[in-house]
Amino acid sequence: MATIPNSDISISSERLGAGYFGEVFAGVYLTYRVAIKKLRSLQQGDLDKVMQEAKIWGSLKHPNIATLWGIATDSDGLPMLVMERFETDLLTRLHSNPTPTGEERIKWLLNIANACKYLHSLDPPVIHRDLKPDNVLLDSNGRAAVADFGLSKLQNVDSKSYLNRNARRGHWRYAPLESHARGYIPSCEYDIFSFGMTMYEILTRRYPFQGEEGEHDTNLIMQWLGNEERPHRPGTVIKGKNERYAGDLVSDDAWKLIGKCWAHKPDNRPTFSAICEEITRWTQARPTSANDSQVDNDRITTSIMTSALNVLNRFSVNQTEGPVWTVPRASPKQTELPTVPIRVDLPSLSGPSSKTSSSKLLRLTTGELSNDDLAEYSMVVQQLVKQLEKD
Repeated sequence: MATIPNSDISISSERLGAGYFGEVFAGVYLTYRVAIKKLRSLQQGDLDKVMQEAKIWGSLKHPNIATLWGIATDSDGLPMLVMERFETDLLTRLHSNPTPTGEERIKWLLNIANACKYLHSLDPPVIHRDLKPDNVLLDSNGRAAVADFGLSKLQNVDSKSYLNRNARRGHWRYAPLESHARGYIPSCEYDIFSFGMTMYEILTRRYPFQGEEGEHDTNLIMQWLGNEERPHRPGTVIKGKNERYAGDLVSDDAWKLIGKCWAHKPDNRPTFSAICEEITRWTQARPTSANDSQVDNDRITTSIMTSALNVLNRFSVNQTEGPVWTVPRASPKQTELPTVPIRVDLPSLSGPSSKTSSSKLLRLTTGELSNDDLAEYSMVVQQLVKQLEKD
């Protein structure tokens, strides 16, 4: 681990971020743009831990792991971590406009999984122990890189006066239950569980257990984990309520992988090699050329419309007093779904066989269907199905 003389760095007054470990400032190391983490006052013994963690971090070489150039020392003798500078962090990007596309999110997941695959392939394996969107950084090209190895274990002397989103979110949301047992020795399965929670947050844009009553109660969340309860899948019906769980919708394949990663028994969790293979399979299933993309769009649009027609044929549609359309079951025998407005999230698709783009069919700025939308939607569905029957 390189010791960087203060004469080789310059620190800007531009603050890039802050956390319970300290503050991050923009800076320059020789000719490189860097981020400089200035650690706050540490409790006795934590300085040695910082140096040990930094030594491990500095030895890691992978495109999806943030580069730690070395350590400098401030005027108070506290260490300053000099690291690769990025444009933003993943958590910020998830909640920025425009909303990240599905393709972007899959890329980030694969980047993170590849970084962890590398870490776990080392001898001995390196366990991150604090994997979550806050600790993933993004460059201007959308490359994701894991950072902040070991800093979650540091305790701030004046932490009571410095609360931020990290303190509210808590790394314990992403930690497996077994890690709280006395004498626990971190294993690769720890990171895999954390990846499952991170994957959930990336795809839904909701942190684990967000919106649940008692979501900030550490003991309650540990109790849920002990009972093998996990965050709910967005779009599913809330038990005993006439509403659905919020969050961006998740595909069946992705939800299955999330479930495997956050499995209760560590031995049931997949390796990062298997995780990378699965996510790569999703990317390979995508179109590889502009022509393939158009064909793929046609197929998706057709599939959407065919499914929609089945829905319209099965349900009787009644207008409420407001602009929201509720969709009650036509048959009293089918009572598994309550009468609630259903939000539909579709990509903007169009093709030669489609007279109207899906974004025009479903105007989703409010997550609801207007009268005109529903009428046009029904008409185009009918036209598409007739065309399919001819073909």
